[in-house]
This record gives sequence, structure tokens and C-alpha cells, in this order.
Amino acid sequence: MGIFSNLIYKFHRTKHKRNKKYYLLKDRKTLTVNSNPQDVNIHVIKSWREKFTSLIQPKDITMKDGYLLRKVHGFNSFGIFYQLDIIFCNKNFEVISTIQNFGSQKMSHYFSECYFVYCLAPGMIKFLNIKTNDILRII
Repeated sequence: MGIFSNLIYKFHRTKHKRNKKYYLLKDRKTLTVNSNPQDVNIHVIKSWREKFTSLIQPKDITMKDGYLLRKVHGFNSFGIFYQLDIIFCNKNFEVISTIQNFGSQKMSHYFSECYFVYCLAPGMIKFLNIKTNDILRII
């Protein structure tokens, strides 16, 4: 009886995994710049697979959407065929550096103190008036 129930459990478990839908972008958070909430939805990217399905596959990024990469020290746009505004932040959420209109198939410099990288639509750094030492958080 124990073997039979284990087989049913394993079959049900693999069937459930096969039919599982991956909603990678269900976490939408709001960007705040110096404690002022902005009208930008940030999607947190935690793995290479999420980066592929979120950043690489879409044709373009809208002004209302942005992406956050955690635990990185640089950014590359291999496979991305549109321009982005890139913001590098440290663990204290302070802006270290910004790059406007970062082109496709490029690599950024290595920032040893960087921990968060925000990817926004082109022109958003100027629109949101983001400078170095500003505080960027998501809520």
C-alpha cells in the first residue's frame, strides 16, 4: 500500500510540474525616487531565465515599465535589440552611476560596489531627474 501511494504521489507531482505556468512578471512594484513615488512599475528579475523572458524577448520597453536586477556588478545587453536607460545602485539604494540610451550588444563597466541595476525606457533618467547619490527604492 505504501509503494502504491508513493507512485501516485510522484505521478501527480510530475504532472503538476509539467502543467505549471510560469508567471515571471507577476511581482510589480512601484519605483520611488528620494521617497517620492513615481508611476513606473518595476519587475524584479532573479535569474537568467527571467532575464531572457523579460528583457530579451520583448520588442520594446514602455515608459511605465522597468526592470530590477539584483546582486550584479555590471550589465550587458546581449540579445536586447532596443535602447535602455541603466541605473547602478549600491546596497544602500544610492545611485552610483547612470547610463542614458545604452545600446544593444554592449557591456557596461564593472562596478565593485554595485548591487542593484535598474533598466528603464530610454529618456526616463532625464524625465525622473535621477542623479548620483539619489535614493532609488521599490515599494
